[in-house]
Order: sequence, then C-alpha cells, then structure tokens
Amino acid sequence: MDERFELKVKKTIKKIAALTGSALILGATIAGVFAASDLSTLPSPFVKTDGTFDAYVVVGKNARADDIVGAIEVASSFAQKATATGPGSGTAGISVKTFKGTPDASTPIYSSNNPNLRAGYGASTDDAIAVLPNYTYVKDSHNYTAVEYVLITNVTVDEHLGLKIPAGYMALTSQLDRDGTLINLAPEQTIRVAQTNYYIVNFTQNGNVSLGEKTTYERASIPWSGEWQGHTFSVDDVNSTGYAVITIDGNTSVGVTSHTVGGITITVDSVWVGALTRTANVGLITSTARWEHNKDWPLDTRFTVDLSDAKKIILKNKADLSLSDLGNLTGPNNAFTFYYKEKTDKMETYNHTITVGESASELSGKVKWNSSTSAWDCYTMPGAVLQRRDPTTELFYTITCGYGLTLSDGDILKLVDADGSYAQFKVNTTSGNFIGNIMVIDKNTTVQALGSNGDNYTTSGGTNFVRVSNGELTFKAVGTTVSAAGDTYSIRYGVSGVYKGGTVQTEPLSYGEVLAFDGSVFKFKEPDGAEWTVTFDKNETAFYVKAYSLPANNTKSSYGSLFVWDDGFQDLNSTVGSLTITFPRKDATYAIGAYVMTPMTLSVGGEQAVGNTTIRLDSVGGVVMKPVGVGFSKLDIDVATPTKPVIIVGGPCANSLAARALGVSQAWPECAANLTSNRALIQLVDNAFGDYTALVIAGYDAKDTVLASQVVAAELQGTDVLAGKFTGTKLILDTSAGVYTGVTVVE
Repeated sequence: MDERFELKVKKTIKKIAALTGSALILGATIAGVFAASDLSTLPSPFVKTDGTFDAYVVVGKNARADDIVGAIEVASSFAQKATATGPGSGTAGISVKTFKGTPDASTPIYSSNNPNLRAGYGASTDDAIAVLPNYTYVKDSHNYTAVEYVLITNVTVDEHLGLKIPAGYMALTSQLDRDGTLINLAPEQTIRVAQTNYYIVNFTQNGNVSLGEKTTYERASIPWSGEWQGHTFSVDDVNSTGYAVITIDGNTSVGVTSHTVGGITITVDSVWVGALTRTANVGLITSTARWEHNKDWPLDTRFTVDLSDAKKIILKNKADLSLSDLGNLTGPNNAFTFYYKEKTDKMETYNHTITVGESASELSGKVKWNSSTSAWDCYTMPGAVLQRRDPTTELFYTITCGYGLTLSDGDILKLVDADGSYAQFKVNTTSGNFIGNIMVIDKNTTVQALGSNGDNYTTSGGTNFVRVSNGELTFKAVGTTVSAAGDTYSIRYGVSGVYKGGTVQTEPLSYGEVLAFDGSVFKFKEPDGAEWTVTFDKNETAFYVKAYSLPANNTKSSYGSLFVWDDGFQDLNSTVGSLTITFPRKDATYAIGAYVMTPMTLSVGGEQAVGNTTIRLDSVGGVVMKPVGVGFSKLDIDVATPTKPVIIVGGPCANSLAARALGVSQAWPECAANLTSNRALIQLVDNAFGDYTALVIAGYDAKDTVLASQVVAAELQGTDVLAGKFTGTKLILDTSAGVYTGVTVVE
C-alpha cells in the first residue's frame, strides 16, 4: 500500500524557568515589543520583545469585585504571552496521517458472491475497521454517541475486472445511541453525518430533516433581544413558573418555553425571578439545512437522502458507481474513500468447478422423535415446509423445520409440499411420543390414510410420504444435487429454484456464473452474458437429462469456462452421468476506509513504526517561561505617576487612572457621559502617562466591565470573538447578550 502521511506536532517540553506564585495565576507566551497603536498588536507594548511582562494592572481603590474579576481575566491572558524561545528537551506528541481501512491485499471481490464491504460502527472485525470517528456528548444526564458507518453491498467485478457499485448500494448511515440503545431521531439532538456534527431542529420519518446550530446565552437579563441575519427576536418577559413572552420578527407568543418562526427558534429555561431582576438561559436555534426524503443530498448530489427509518439518516449513491480501471471512489462529501487496488502482480486465476449430476437417489426429509435429546427433529427437503395449527383460530402457520422442536400433546401439523399436497398428522406425548392420524391430501383431491407402519403414498407431484414407525414420518422426491464453490445444493423436478438446506437461494451462488433452476431447466449464465442450459425430466424413481444446450464436450466458452461430461450424461434419458463446468475465477482486491490521524508520544531519539514507515523524534524546540514579577497589580491611588505601561480595568467613575487617561472628570454624571446601558469601552491611549501607553477597559456598569475584560482575554488567547473587528484604538461594545461570546462591536 502506498504510504501517505502528514505530521502534526504538539510539544510537551520541560519548563526551563520555574513560575513564581504570581505566574501560576497568570500563565505564559511570546510577545512583541513595539509601542501599541492598534489593538491587533497586543500584547505589545505590555509584553516586551524578550517575553517579559512589564506593565501595571490597575483597579480603583473603591472598585467593585466585578472589576477585580475582570482584572484577573485580563492579567492571566497577558501573562500567557510572556515567554521566549530557547533550547528544550522532553517529549513531543506527534500525529501521523495515514489511510486506515480494510486490507488492500489477499481480499477478493467476487462478481457473483462478494462479501459486504463495511467500515465503521456495527461492522464485524472480519470485514471492517472503524474509520469513522464517533461523537459523544452528555445531555440531561444521558450519554449520547453519534455514530456513522458505511456499508457497500452488491459490488460486482466483470470478466475484464471492471468494478461497479449499483445505485443505492453504497450507503452511509448516521444514527444515535443513548446509554447504549439506538433511539429515534428527534429535535435537540446532535447527529454526525459525513464526519460533520449537526443539530436536529426537526425530523419527520419519510419526510424531511431540518438541521442547524444552537447558541445558548446563559443567565441572560430579561428583557433580552438579539438579531441574526436580518431577523430580530426577543424574550420580553418571564415568570416564576418558567414561561415566557417571546417575539420573533414581530410575531409574539405568550406563555411558552419556545417559539419558532421560519428558520428561527427561541427557547427559554432555567428561569430565575428576583425582586428587581429576572434572568434565564436563552437558546437561539437557527436552521441552516433541510434535507428531504428521496431527494438529492444538497452537499453532494451524487447521493440521495433516505429517511425511511425513524432512527437513521442514510445517504445512498444515486447512480451506479463504476471503475473500469484501478482508482478510487469517494463517499458523501468525501467522508471516506473506496479504493479499487487490484494489480497485475497480485491477480491470480483459479479454476472453480460446478458439478451437476443425474441421480436415481431421492431427496428426502423426515419428522422424527429423538429419544437421545427427548425432542422432535425435522429434516427439511427442498420446497417443503412444516406448519402447525393454532388451536384457537384453527389456522395453520409455518414453523421452522429443524432440530429440537418443542411440540405439545394434541398438536396438529402439516408437511406441505411445493405443489400444495401435504401430509397431516397429530402428535401424542402422553402415552409415548408418537405420530398418529396421518392423512395425505393430494393436490388432485385424493385422500390417503397411513394407518400402519410401512404405509406410503406418492402424490401426483411425485412426493412419496412413508409412515416408517409410530415416531417417524418421511417424505421423498425425485431430484439431484449441484456442487458449487464447495457447497451442495438441491434441485427437484417441478419445483423452481436452487435449494440449500431446504431454503431457496435468491442470491447468485459464486463468482463467474449465475445458477438458476425453474423446475425442469438448469441455467448457467456467465459474466459475459453467455447462457447454457440443461433440461431434465423424471420417471418414477429417476431424474435424468432430456436435452442440453452447451459448448462441445471438453471445450471452453468465450469467457474461458471448460465444459466436460461423461457418457452417461451424453446418453439422453439415461439415469447416470454428470456435467462438470470449470471456469476461471478472477480475483480483485479493494480497500475501504479514510485518512485518520494516529497519535503517538516520542522522546528525543525515540522511534515508532506506522505501517511500513518508522517515525523518529530527533529534537524539539524549547519555550522559556518568563516569570511575572511580584507587584504588577496596583490600586489607582498607588500609581500617581506610572513608570511603565498601564492596563486599567474599570471606568472613570471607579478608577482615577481611567479618568486621567481618557481626559474626563471622575465626578458623576460626567464620568459616565460616554457610555449607556449595555455598553462597554476598550481603548488604547498612546502616551497617556508620559511615554507610557494605557489600555482602558470600562463598562457602563460592573457586568459590562467583566464582559469587556473577557473579550480582551479571549482575543489574546486566539479566539476571534469579535469576528475580525478587534483592531484600531477604540471599540464600543454591545454587551446586551449577557455573555462574552455574544458581545458585538457597535462602533
């Protein structure tokens, strides 16, 4: 197999410098040095080029605890930017990207007897490797597992090794387990389709499924409002019982816990009602996709959506998928890859035989009391079924003809032949286990009792019923056997189908041919379309060849099959003889799977094999942790003349340095003139205190200051909370969402 892999390294390095007590609170990483004139250049100038955090974090002397919380958030994130590169030692976590799937050698596909190709959840270990990762989550104290698996059936390989997967037979199935049990799909569940997680907004069996995203605003202050792609919505009021007034695009619903208009749903839960404030967890569910049953899948129109099962979403190939040459086919949205990997040096051609014999021996079955196991046994015969009478309705129903049957005293049963003739009998278990009241009812309306041991009757269809003893009834018919692919099959005159163990075979029997039997004619069809026939007839005891249409004896067909028969077969109307067909079996190999990341941890100099490739870790880079010195946190009254850059948390009303940096009065109401309710300020002021820059983080009230501080902290850690707008020197934020992830830029 071709080796294809990529490496992704996550370093786990020995720390070179120990953290001080303050550094444990504040974290670490690298920063620039230039005087900051733009928020996008943070953490500079508060972290210098050598990785040292060199700034004050200042709150007001009379600040509320909220300002202190905000200061901790900001200080921790700045300190995580206080590192420098340097030599290191230790270990590295490495991920190797490789193709993982079923074996690509010594695994044949037979055009008429192929195994099912399977990968993922629910597959047996013999024919699959789980290459589609599950997604697990916890909801309402239940463990959910969103799983998907691919199943490919009816793959065919023609005589030229062209491969085809018929329409509908490459299926990617997505389903959901709760606490280990497969469950119906329903709203508010998360399911995994083509390696992507989707939130179910609505699911209708044989109808459609709406999918989307859910955003939760925890402890949102009520009234609460928001907008999404031009739509407006609000939770106008809530009561202590958990009900709400919800408005979406002007459509209001009163006394509800959820409200849906178009593709938007607003949910309300965890309501808290206080004397002056009301809060609730508000959920915004937006529909982003809608898939319809038996319609094209919008993300990959090669596949259609099947919603016929309430527990599954299935994607099936819409048209035949074919490969005339070696190559690959990809699944829905490239979720997996099917490789057709046969090569000349791997291909082998085998001789495979089918033998059809004339036979004077009879096919037979029986019902018999087994004294060794103290149970009734039934041996089946092609075309015959066993039925039991229901004592209440007096109707007969089919039961399995097999070993260890449990029958009760007085049970009335039928052995029904393929032509409708049958033997009816009654079971006696109270005075010895025996069969009584045996009557044979022929399809021609003849009724014959079998009252004594040895009595027998042959129906007009040719089946002979014999009462062997009190505990045994046999039935026999004229027919013969067919041997193919190591298995033995039966055929009967007048009864259609090729049987194995009494069960008619509905699938092709082996590679390179299709075996069929319609009651008197045996058909052998080769992959190139050539069809050969043998017509049988019977007398009272024998099954013999009446005519045949075959290539000349001991010659090959155009496909390459060799036909050989003996004199008894060639002598029509004979009772002995056999036909042997030997054909070339052409094998091809496949692999089904996906590219996956294989994680490993290596020490410097360590090695580990991945497939045929060995990975060795030669060296690792180092990170020097820069301790944050004691004394960086200050009250505003302690920093009359700053001697380094200043991070100011809290507005002018609560922090005198904020008033000085912004050039406003600290007196009320002038100190709050620039902000209104649900607003916050983030502003960089160059040369605010001589040569030193100030970063001011302030809110209209304490909660707004905390949210603005969390936005700065998140942006420093690489989370794009403001969607690319964390730039410039001044931002006014809308904090009405109540959580930092919902904060937006006003100006």
